[in-house]
Amino acid sequence: ILISDSANGPWTEATIEPDRGSTITQVAFVDGETALAVGHDGWILRSTDAGHTWKEMAFDAEHADPLMGIGVVDSKVYVVGSFGQLRVSNDWGQTWEKLTADAISDHHLYGIVRQNDGSTLIVGEQGLMVRSADGGKTWQALPQVYNGSFFGVVSTPAGGTVAFGMRGHVFL
Repeated sequence: ILISDSANGPWTEATIEPDRGSTITQVAFVDGETALAVGHDGWILRSTDAGHTWKEMAFDAEHADPLMGIGVVDSKVYVVGSFGQLRVSNDWGQTWEKLTADAISDHHLYGIVRQNDGSTLIVGEQGLMVRSADGGKTWQALPQVYNGSFFGVVSTPAGGTVAFGMRGHVFL
């Protein structure tokens, strides 16, 4: 993880404890000082000093399956990944609980976002979109609008949701 106070640098390497050498796939800030990073081997890192130092919150050397996305939804943090990995933290990433949902099965999950109506949307491979309107207790599959993989999802200031995927496909 590299950090800088300017887009033009200089860039310095953050301190990671322990430094496993696994691939990091996404970093997200939950506030001005607290950040989370996820990656391969179920690796979850947490920083409380704006990304300068990181401490390991989870790691699973037995399963190299990557975590791919981070989403902050109200007072919860979710991480998603390959083979239906879905985890939630109620303490800003200090501890994690694994969740399961029939609608997700073992699909690879790439993105998660809080929609402007308060619901949570997860996107993944094979056009998967699942939605929770009850704080992540239950998940319902949405009608498929695309056969390819969705690699991310964002909410817009105007109240919409944008899902983007393979070969430049974007859906509003």
